[in-house]
Amino acid sequence: MKKIVLFLSLFILTSTSFAFTDVKPNYWASKAITKWSNSGYLSGYPDGTFRGNNNITRAEMVSVINRLNNSKVETSKREAKDIKSADWFFNDMNKAAKLGLIFVNEDGKLRPKDKATREETIVVLARLLNISYSGNLSNAKINNFSDKNDISPENYRYIAGMVEEGFVNGYEDNTLRTKRNVTRAEFIAMIDNTIEYIYSSGIYDNKNLVGNVLINGSNVKLSNSQILGHVFVTDGAKEDPPILINTKVSKGVNSRVGKFLIKDTDEYNTVSNYNFEYPEEYFDPIFATIKYDENGWNDENIKVKVTFSDKDTTVESSRNNTVYVDKNGRHEIKYEQNGKIRTTTIDVNNIDKISPQFNASSEVKNGYAIIKVEIQDDGLSKISKISLSNGAINKLNEETGEINKEFIVGGNGKYTISVEDEAGNISKKDITIEGIVRSIKANTAHEGSNVVITVVLDDEGLDNIKEIRCSNGEVNKKDENGNVKNTFDIDTSGEYIITLTDELGNIATATVNVTI
Repeated sequence: MKKIVLFLSLFILTSTSFAFTDVKPNYWASKAITKWSNSGYLSGYPDGTFRGNNNITRAEMVSVINRLNNSKVETSKREAKDIKSADWFFNDMNKAAKLGLIFVNEDGKLRPKDKATREETIVVLARLLNISYSGNLSNAKINNFSDKNDISPENYRYIAGMVEEGFVNGYEDNTLRTKRNVTRAEFIAMIDNTIEYIYSSGIYDNKNLVGNVLINGSNVKLSNSQILGHVFVTDGAKEDPPILINTKVSKGVNSRVGKFLIKDTDEYNTVSNYNFEYPEEYFDPIFATIKYDENGWNDENIKVKVTFSDKDTTVESSRNNTVYVDKNGRHEIKYEQNGKIRTTTIDVNNIDKISPQFNASSEVKNGYAIIKVEIQDDGLSKISKISLSNGAINKLNEETGEINKEFIVGGNGKYTISVEDEAGNISKKDITIEGIVRSIKANTAHEGSNVVITVVLDDEGLDNIKEIRCSNGEVNKKDENGNVKNTFDIDTSGEYIITLTDELGNIATATVNVTI
């Protein structure tokens, strides 16, 4: 058998050749599209285009999922009345239905040509990865979203599970928008954010992988390795499920094939659960999953002892061995189960799911306010973006490694600050601005037979003036250099009103009497 191994990660697949004529280097999803195309899991149209901004159809979505699943199951019968044997998607839709990745609806249809919604794309990916929330839904993170009731009841636990694992994030207004259609590029980006490596066959030793691993082929063996993430086993590995020997997996194994083999002693142990759980007699020294939770420690099931230099705490962890800590560095984790103590060491600095922490303050001037963000640098996350609810965004400068932590606002009110790290974790805080008043002065001076009105800012001044108007009808606007002329020539006596408008929407006025 020819050995095929696909490593789907940015630091391995670095091809700069673009497979599609309409995917340019500056397109937001170009790296993900090119990577997955080069690896053989993604195809475009006969004319050489990808059409990433087009809404993806259910058939297109299923074709990608089937390639990832890599199942050898054969189908011949017609699973639904709205597909025909001549359709390009006939086999894909039949296979996905037979394997339970999609279902025929009450009308006997699979709707291959319908545009896929966010709910449908999230659910089909969750089924592929065997992810479903099994706990008490009242404690689930999905409750943070205001439109959670829009989710179909039969799909709720799938989406709750994807949210819990951090594979699905909402929008800044705390919505999931599950009924919105998804573009082809957005669907590939969702997959790219979830799967870092794929193994289809082969024997591997001493791997140190940061990210989720998908095993979709037979005869895969990993030994003496550690995986900081999930291992997903698909139907493609059904004939010969993977073997993990002395291999630590931080977030557990999710298997669609019903079994996989683990060895950390002299004998193999078969785990026959679709959702990975440890048998009563067996415990694998798996790496702890580290997540920061400002609400404290999580309490459920397996007893875990966490020892730091300055604290010694015993907590209950969930069945996938989640331990909540708030310190960086290397820590020894002692698991106690069935009266036995097992020990492993985790490195919190390598964990990518820790919410960024920050403080915010403001300084109010006469005509504006400066909002300052102070990142609490605990070494656990790298800040990639800081945004303000008025639309302002400060992004990380990749060359300098610095990010602007200040915002200038010109209006009173409540602003929400969002800080996002490179792993996609977001923390938010509100700050209220009061007391902003912008004012100007208008001075006059005779020049020949005219009088010149000069407008002077009565605050510390910012280079954000949009225009200055005079009641005689003259308007001074920003020129190509970003400057605004602040003088008016007046040749008639009278009262004149000067109005200044800045780019933040503040308006200041001044009245001046002119005598010629």
